[in-house]
Amino acid sequence: MSPSPVKISFPLKTGSTKSLDAAREVVRTGGKAWNRWRKRHTSIRPDLSNLDLRKVDLSGADLTHSDLSGCKMQNAVLANALIAGSDLTNTNLTGADLSNAGVYESDLINSTLRKAQLNGIRLFWSNLRGADLSYSDMRYIDLSGVDDMTGVNMTGAVVGGDDLW
Repeated sequence: MSPSPVKISFPLKTGSTKSLDAAREVVRTGGKAWNRWRKRHTSIRPDLSNLDLRKVDLSGADLTHSDLSGCKMQNAVLANALIAGSDLTNTNLTGADLSNAGVYESDLINSTLRKAQLNGIRLFWSNLRGADLSYSDMRYIDLSGVDDMTGVNMTGAVVGGDDLW
């Protein structure tokens, strides 16, 4: 019997409806505006679930403790982003750029990262159960302490310059 997926939760306020609505609008404008908003709302766990963030440039964004589950983030730019303690379950990151991102203690269960740029990403203590990493660039990736890689699809992924089949 396989172990059940680890679900990470944090005892943070979800925030008022007004501040959560603001978060959902600000994140669409990009990483710089988002980081300014986050500095003013550090105790809020933003609910950004199911947003359409396709092609949004969130380079260097601090997405710590954010609920990004079910988001459409195809071709989004998350290079150098900090994604810690976040939920990316069932998120579509096809073709996204997560180069050198720090993804710590986050759930990427059943997420799609097909053809994503993952070179230099740090996936410390995250759960990748059922994730699709096929045809992704995974050179110099760090999987230290990854909780679960059961069912991960790495068909055609490039790791350290070698193709995996």
